[in-house]
Amino acid sequence: MGSTGKLMMIVRAWSLPMTVISVSFAAAYTFYSLGWLDPVAYVLVVIGTVLLHSSVNVLNDYYDTVFGVDRDGAPTTKYRLHPIIHGLTSGNKLLAGGLASLAGGLAIAAYLVILGGPIVLALGATGAFLAYAYTGPPFKLKYRALGEIAVFLAWGPLMALGTYMVLVHGLLDVGVAYASVPIGLLIAAVLLANNLRDVDFDRSVGVKTLATLFGVRKGIDIYAGLLFGAYIIQVAMIFAGLLPVASLIALVTLPKAVQLVRIFSKGVPEASDPMTAQLVLLYGVLYAIGTAIGGL
Repeated sequence: MGSTGKLMMIVRAWSLPMTVISVSFAAAYTFYSLGWLDPVAYVLVVIGTVLLHSSVNVLNDYYDTVFGVDRDGAPTTKYRLHPIIHGLTSGNKLLAGGLASLAGGLAIAAYLVILGGPIVLALGATGAFLAYAYTGPPFKLKYRALGEIAVFLAWGPLMALGTYMVLVHGLLDVGVAYASVPIGLLIAAVLLANNLRDVDFDRSVGVKTLATLFGVRKGIDIYAGLLFGAYIIQVAMIFAGLLPVASLIALVTLPKAVQLVRIFSKGVPEASDPMTAQLVLLYGVLYAIGTAIGGL
C-alpha cells in the first residue's frame, strides 16, 4: 500500500464527506436565505473542518488503543485496517498526526474568526473541544454514552451556524442551526450504528454507549427515531417557512431509510456504519441542492 493509501486509511477518508455535506448544506442555506456567499471562505471552511474531522478519527484510534479498547480481536480490527494494530504507523506518530491535524484546523479557524466575528470564535472553540474530548482524557465523551450527542452538536448546529456566519461575514441567522438538525441526526445515527454492531465488545471492556445502556432492541428503536426524525423535522420546517419546498427532493431517500431500519431489525449488519453513511451522503446532497434551488 502506498503512502497515500495509508493516509486515507489512517484518517478514515470514507467518513470525511459527511463533514463536506454539513458545510455544503450551510452554504446552500446561505444562498437560499441571502442569495450570496463568499466562495473563498467556503473552501477554507471545508479544509478546516475536514482537518478537524480527521483529527477526531486519528485521536480516536490512538486513545482507543491506549485505553485498551482497540486491540487484536476487537471489532475495529475486523472491519478496517487499524493504524497501530495493523502496523500502518506507530502510536507516537499517530498522536502527533492527530494533534497536527487539530492544529491545522484551528489555524484556519483562527483566520475565519476574523470574517465571522466573536460568535464564530466561540463556536470554533466548542467544536475543537468536542474534537478532542470525544475520546481524549479526562472527558472521554465516547465512553460515557455522550458520543451521539457530541456528534449531533458538532456536525449539526455548531458546524452549520459557524459556516453560515463565516460565509456572510458575521451575520447571524439561527434558522440555519434549526435547518441543520436533520443532518446532525443522521450523522449521529452513523455512530449509533457502529455502537450497535460493537455492543457486546464495548460492554465487555466497560465502554458505555447508548447501545450498551439501552440494549440492542431499544438501540435500534433510537436508530429508527434518528433516521425518521430527520425527515419529520425537515417537513415541519418547510411548513414553518424555514426551508424551501424544493428541499423536499431529499425525501426520495426515505425508502432507503426504511430499508435500513428493516435490515437492522433482523440483525445489525457488519457494515452498519458505512451503510448508514451512504444514506447521509445521498440525503445531504439532495437536501443541499434542493435548498440552494430555493434561492434561485
